Amino acid sequence: MFPQPRKELVYLILDVRWYSSFRSSILFADICGFTNLASEYTAEELVLMLNELFARFDALASQHNCMRIK
Repeated sequence: MFPQPRKELVYLILDVRWYSSFRSSILFADICGFTNLASEYTAEELVLMLNELFARFDALASQHNCMRIK
């Protein structure tokens, strides 16, 4: 879970693109301002934020019968 003041980071995904074919899709996502975030927060806070973000991606993928390849 995000530390309280950083919940807004979920909304910072910018430039989401996807490509699709009959059996597969590819999604590219960029986190807006991540370089600045990395200088403002501790490594532990960044890991928590990224874990939450990836967990949400995984949940959405699961809801739509998709698999995220890591």
